[in-house]
Amino acid sequence: MKEVFSKIINAGVDSELPNKENRRVRMLNLFTLALFTLLIVYVISNLFLKRYDVLLLETGFAVITLIVIFFNSKGKYRWAKFSFFYLINGFVFVFTVFIFPGRMLEYIYFLNAQLLLIFFSRPLIIYLFYIGNMLLFYLPQVVFQVYPPEVFSYTNPIILFVTFFVVMNYFIIEQEKYERHISLQNARLIKLNEEKNQLIGIAAHDLKSPLKRIEGLISLINMSSDNLTEEQKGLIKKISLVSKEQNELILEILDLNKIESQSTSIELKKGNVIKVLEEVIESYYLIADNKNIRMVTRYDSHDIYAKIERYYLRQVFENILSNAIKFSPPDTIVEIAAQKTGKKVVISIKDQGPGITAEDMKKLFGKFQKLSAQPTGGEISTGLGLAITKKYVEAMNGSIRCESEYGHGAKFIVEFNRS
Repeated sequence: MKEVFSKIINAGVDSELPNKENRRVRMLNLFTLALFTLLIVYVISNLFLKRYDVLLLETGFAVITLIVIFFNSKGKYRWAKFSFFYLINGFVFVFTVFIFPGRMLEYIYFLNAQLLLIFFSRPLIIYLFYIGNMLLFYLPQVVFQVYPPEVFSYTNPIILFVTFFVVMNYFIIEQEKYERHISLQNARLIKLNEEKNQLIGIAAHDLKSPLKRIEGLISLINMSSDNLTEEQKGLIKKISLVSKEQNELILEILDLNKIESQSTSIELKKGNVIKVLEEVIESYYLIADNKNIRMVTRYDSHDIYAKIERYYLRQVFENILSNAIKFSPPDTIVEIAAQKTGKKVVISIKDQGPGITAEDMKKLFGKFQKLSAQPTGGEISTGLGLAITKKYVEAMNGSIRCESEYGHGAKFIVEFNRS
């Protein structure tokens, strides 16, 4: 029941819509569902009372509420909102004129008008609906005379409507000012972020050249290292390791900067996930063999397809698999599995390393996060690999998570949409 309720409330919610619009979609679904429930209660009660004329009318309105949710689910948000307000106004009109005349149900028009601020942004639409609701307030009396002349007041509702119109207009103006302010702030932040990305890119590129020269000089020294002491050779090896670590860090910074600045266009295509995974596994056999780590694979099929970008997917598998080998002790197993589950493709890579603490789990996919676990063979760890991996996965509309009990290894699970 909870899942059904959640599906109805989230009908039409789209990740490409702004958060504000998604909130409006959910709110409209919630209001519509509440109205549908109320109408069903009335239908059941009138069924027992044998008021079949009212029952049929309420059933008709209940069906129309479902149309509102249908429009939302299909992305026709404006149609959904208009239908909702026309539905309530029509419902109130029928009840004030034909079902319960003379019971002041007209004030629901006034309450309905206040909902306009929740669901609409354009002032013109809000003003038109508001004026329309004010006219509908008087229609039952002007046309159908549902009240005795001495009972119905023409001036009090006008004062009430005008007062709240002024208040509503104030909120509309303030909301427009706020949205303009937010828009200017967003534009400023985007510009600053672009400048930051450019500076990082320039700095990283400039650092690559001296590091390459250092590695070249180390290679020349190693070619004539016969006259060096063991201590000197050890120092040169440490310099080489530091140089490689810095070079890898720069490459990862450039990768992350490239993703965040969205300087690369990505086109998702149908691709064989297993084929890419096998290529990555093959490239890591030698590294795993050096630590006597055995890689075990388990696939549902060798033909598992998903919507992917091949380079991004390869980087994802390389980062996760290299970490599994890097943090695993010698003489252990790395398990690699892939399967089709519903509309998803699920790939998991599990190691027998130290696992991840609860504290480390909180910052697992953050940038420059050094975790308590250390590589078991003196390998390099920059603290950027998983942050980049998460960016790549999300760029392909996938998800990534980690399951781990400290002391019992870690299992990284990646999911993509099937193709």
